[in-house]
Amino acid sequence: MNSFLARVGSLGNIFKSKSFSQQFRKNLKNESYYKKVKSSWMNATQKLFKLDEPTKGNNVTIFFTGDEMFRHMWGCIKSAKESIYLETYTIEPDLIGNKTIELLTEAQRRGVQVKFAYDSIGSSGLSDFDIYEMRVSGVDIYQFNPVEISSILPYTLRNHRKIIVVDEKYGFCGGMNISGKYASSNMDGGKDYFRDTHCMIEGPAVKNLLNIFHDSVKDKRIIEKPVNKIGSPALLALHFPYASEMDSKIYKKPIYELNEEFKESIENNNQYINNNDNNNYKDKELDDEYEDEDDTFNDITQSTYYHYQPPINSTNYTNNNKIRQNEKNLIKLETQQQFLKDEDLTEFTIEDDDDDEEGEDDDENEDEFKEFVSLTSEYKNLENLNKLNDYLNDESNINLNNGNGSGSKKIEIVQSKTISNAVVQVQQSNQFRNKREIQKALLIALNKSYDHCYFTTPYFLPPRKLRKAIVNAAKRGVDVKIITAGKSDVPWFRNASRYIYPLFLKHEKIKIYELESITLHAKTLSIDGMYSTIGSYNLDTWSQRNLEANLAFFSPNVVKVLEDQFKNDLKSCSEVTLKDIGNRPFLDRLICFFAFQMSKILKPT
Repeated sequence: MNSFLARVGSLGNIFKSKSFSQQFRKNLKNESYYKKVKSSWMNATQKLFKLDEPTKGNNVTIFFTGDEMFRHMWGCIKSAKESIYLETYTIEPDLIGNKTIELLTEAQRRGVQVKFAYDSIGSSGLSDFDIYEMRVSGVDIYQFNPVEISSILPYTLRNHRKIIVVDEKYGFCGGMNISGKYASSNMDGGKDYFRDTHCMIEGPAVKNLLNIFHDSVKDKRIIEKPVNKIGSPALLALHFPYASEMDSKIYKKPIYELNEEFKESIENNNQYINNNDNNNYKDKELDDEYEDEDDTFNDITQSTYYHYQPPINSTNYTNNNKIRQNEKNLIKLETQQQFLKDEDLTEFTIEDDDDDEEGEDDDENEDEFKEFVSLTSEYKNLENLNKLNDYLNDESNINLNNGNGSGSKKIEIVQSKTISNAVVQVQQSNQFRNKREIQKALLIALNKSYDHCYFTTPYFLPPRKLRKAIVNAAKRGVDVKIITAGKSDVPWFRNASRYIYPLFLKHEKIKIYELESITLHAKTLSIDGMYSTIGSYNLDTWSQRNLEANLAFFSPNVVKVLEDQFKNDLKSCSEVTLKDIGNRPFLDRLICFFAFQMSKILKPT
């Protein structure tokens, strides 16, 4: 306890720093608020610091484009000397993803310890063949909660984190997955699809970020390592027609002997691969050609990655299926009971919850539904309701742009720069381990907000507690601005968000803006010129369940950079007003209602 108080007291000195105070004062719109805001945040930081250990003396570099982020990430991987830990929700086998896989493989071959974790649904486009070389090189590969009949956990529990730690010196965290969608067309493979935010940290906070990676992969109830790292000559033959010197070293056999095994494996599948150019080999063609072949081949190509078992005559064969299944059976009942017990994930508590309206529920949803029921004559005349799903996913539907903004204007991007000596707190959400630091920090920060709160979130459907905290802040006079997706990669979820807009827009201090010029994917928050966050956590109910990671900054200089970009984003947004909502056609309101109901079941991303 004494050490904690000493740490808080030491970090409390950040408020006495001259540079801190100067930038803090500049960030506030009304300078007369400065003393009151400062007093409020000195109290808030003591509560926030209890959630997880903050560290000072960190360098922070913020990226608003994938081009800069990928270049920095690849540079760190190339220069790595000891270790690389990479955890991502999505990695796609496109130019960006394949280059990353190639660099990780090269790092492992030169003696760097590489560990790679990915979500089985988020990275469903990634095949065994895409990561075969990485696996053969010795990289530890982890697949999170694969979709199986015997799966212990619900399929909706996903690993949504995006973390990279290199040599325990450099840490990356934010909203960007590994895909060309996050890069511009100026980069090879870039698709100009997402506007996202990511950051790199250097300093003591990196070790805390690494702890989150270890937290993700250590529980066998969620994730397992591959059964065997190097696989079998049979699988290697299906990917590469001829053996290499590397293969000879791995299998401790001469190349000519391996080539004979390769040839025999291929002939057993009634197909011989004659193309020496490995890069022209097509996985889809292989699937088509061997679709009806024997069970051994189907096991190889169709099983999930870490469940692959080599043929029984392979020297690398290890039969531990029964052991693993027994372990699963022993913990399955306990795990399911734990998950069901925690079913209402929105009802977490914190020590400082200023919510004095505990007995009030949001009845607006029921009122809207009664409105739909009363309009039965219109409902019967809707001939296209059988095409509801197509309508929900049509980007052109329910256009709320009323001209209050420049929705088509290209966004001006703030150039990345390094901010030194920042206080950083690594926050995580893992309901499986009852860790909800992100949610608790959000409530503490909102309840202590005094001047302004700026949210950027692609999926705006906050749970009830967070919804109330936002509304209560507005009632106290806090200026709340929310930028969300107008052009969304999940159109039906955008419509679900629009269903709850009136709950917020009826409060004068809350403004909602939709970004139209590009698909939004950034997840950032800045409050009172003092506190900010960057990470993977969305303001929706699904991020309550997922594994998430955020970085929180107690640094006015970091806030300044984020708020500069927020203002640039606003120039490309259209403001949504209550009048716009009221002018929506009945069909639009009905679509939004159904989308909202779908959001309780389906996962947005």
